[in-house]
Amino acid sequence: MINIQKIYKPFSYSITLLVVFLLWTILLTNCTPNEFKGTTITNGQEIPSFTLTDQYNNSVINDDLNGQILVLTFLYSECKEECKIIVPIISKIQSEILNQYPGIAKDITFLSISVDPNNDIPENTYKYMKLNNKNPDWQSKEVEANWIFLSGELEKLESIWSHYGIATDAAIMDQGNVIEVISQKTMQDLYNKDSFPSYKIDHSLPIYIIDKSGVTRSVYNDLKIDTEDIIHDILLIAN
Repeated sequence: MINIQKIYKPFSYSITLLVVFLLWTILLTNCTPNEFKGTTITNGQEIPSFTLTDQYNNSVINDDLNGQILVLTFLYSECKEECKIIVPIISKIQSEILNQYPGIAKDITFLSISVDPNNDIPENTYKYMKLNNKNPDWQSKEVEANWIFLSGELEKLESIWSHYGIATDAAIMDQGNVIEVISQKTMQDLYNKDSFPSYKIDHSLPIYIIDKSGVTRSVYNDLKIDTEDIIHDILLIAN
């Protein structure tokens, strides 16, 4: 006679293991989307106070950005190299959010801060954005697309650079070669503003994601960036 009890116990144990496995899988699946794809910032770093000028020659203070998710980068209008990597990345993210997630687009500001106050007057930052941001939404609806390029006096920008650990030294050039690397403050002290030498800015290229309360939540330092990862982090903060 077959012992039903002996068959039932192993079968019941297997079912229990299967249920536990499925629950654990669901738990892991639910947790994964709640993690940032970029490097998580946990020190509660807040965006500092500032008063700067955008590409439309409007004065902008940090309080104007309250309640906005910020995608923060550092650029300059004379940049011939690294900035031209960052701008298409931001332009693509901006376009995808405008087209795929229009409900949160109004809650996001793409914020670029100058690393070259000598050249980044509003006329130049506006021309730079017009020339390099190929996003058709920005070209036709600049304000709605909400990407602002801020600049100001060196003293105002230095505190922001320091806050975010941005390297902004000036590489003095002579016939295409770097002959000296100095701080921008030193360059101002050594040269008359109207007769600066040829230079380029050796600057950091992070992309910071900042939540609506002004706290930095994640950062990307690798230029080989998957834009979907940044959008994931933005959506995580927005929800």
